[in-house]
Amino acid sequence: MKLTFESSDDAVLRQLRAKANETVDLTYKRLKDRIDELGVTQPNVSLDAARDLIVVELPGVDNPQRARNMLQATAKLEFWDVYRVSDPGIMPAFMSADEKVKRLISGDTTKIVKVDSVWQYKRDTTGRIIDSTRVAKANKVGNQYELYAIKKSKGREEAPLEGDRVTDASANPDPQSGAVAISLKMDNKGAKTWGEMTTKAAQDNNREIAIVLDDKVVSAPRVINPITSGDSQITGDYTLQDGEDLAKILQIGKLPAKTRIVQESVVGPSLGQENINKSLLSLLLGLVAIIGVMIMYYSTGGVVSVIALLINIFLIIGVLTSLGTVLTLPGIAGIVLTMAAAVDANVIIYERVREELDEGKTVAQAINDGFKNSYPAIIDANISNLLIALVMYYFGLGPIKGFAIVLIIGILCTLFTAVLVAHLILDWMVNRGMTPKFSTPMSAHAFKGINIDWVGMRKKAYMFSAAIILA
Repeated sequence: MKLTFESSDDAVLRQLRAKANETVDLTYKRLKDRIDELGVTQPNVSLDAARDLIVVELPGVDNPQRARNMLQATAKLEFWDVYRVSDPGIMPAFMSADEKVKRLISGDTTKIVKVDSVWQYKRDTTGRIIDSTRVAKANKVGNQYELYAIKKSKGREEAPLEGDRVTDASANPDPQSGAVAISLKMDNKGAKTWGEMTTKAAQDNNREIAIVLDDKVVSAPRVINPITSGDSQITGDYTLQDGEDLAKILQIGKLPAKTRIVQESVVGPSLGQENINKSLLSLLLGLVAIIGVMIMYYSTGGVVSVIALLINIFLIIGVLTSLGTVLTLPGIAGIVLTMAAAVDANVIIYERVREELDEGKTVAQAINDGFKNSYPAIIDANISNLLIALVMYYFGLGPIKGFAIVLIIGILCTLFTAVLVAHLILDWMVNRGMTPKFSTPMSAHAFKGINIDWVGMRKKAYMFSAAIILA
């Protein structure tokens, strides 16, 4: 919607709210991309749209300050033409900038800081003075601030070239000086603008171009020759880690709004370990309960299902270890759900085998027919779970993605162990002359003669499911 002078207050507020929501959403997406670059195991990022807050949970952060920098750096990259002290007509701007220089250097108005007059600093031919109409904060070298007067186009606040034209960024140490430099590669439009700026600067007595990051001049190289390839470089007092982080941030893109950490808390490792211990205990108790129920209800078949289940868990942990995935609370929940799916597959198979035995078939024939007739239900259920897990992995982040990874691995391992491994063990027992049993005296006649018209109850089930979903 386009606003006019006749637009109502409500229309203006709606437009502002829509723009604010758009800004928060984009900030949220780019922060997620930045956090992924931190290499933290299963971070959790959630958006509280009602309060315009983004909640970030970073387990096991080794360098909290690095994380803060990644979260709060706007990464607003700009390229500006600059003035020089020798430029005609620029001296009045130097005079008006004098007070700004003092405020910038002092920072705190309660402190008295000795500031050399701009007039005493004008001998520097690079013209490091703030323009009266556009301020770029400066680098501090020792006790001296280097200030730059940057040129604004008439009626335009934006820089001639900005960081959204950067397509690739990388940090590399200089082999001679050891200083870290961030190399930038621009798209076609950015390369064209950069070529025009450098051509103009080279022809204008090798003038400098200021590279400004978050309103701070990080580099101001003197242009000797035009650069038409779209390549540029940022140099500064960076460590290799800082340079790599900056390169990643620039490649992801700037934040549309400045972020600020309003609250920060640290959960001690003892509390996190306590939660993990409780989760592992619940996993162990669940496994013991499953073993007991399956053996008491399905006898030999239950023992086979337990063996297949243990192999399933062993395979899941092995795959996670080979992938370098850390098992966290969501991962433990994924294993518990996988155990339930594996047992469900065994129950379907054994109930079908028992039906085949009731029809008078031999044990070997009942096992083969029971497995064969159970495949459609088992495959259908696991494919449905697999599709859900893939959606969670694609759209989720942090704990959700970690849960989805374990679930995907668990589903694939379940299909292998519950269908193939269990069948092979039972066939091996039959071929050795053993007679596997699929019921105990307690369960042999359990639930016999019970017929429930599930299809006839489908409408009630639809209504119940809809009510649960809407609630």
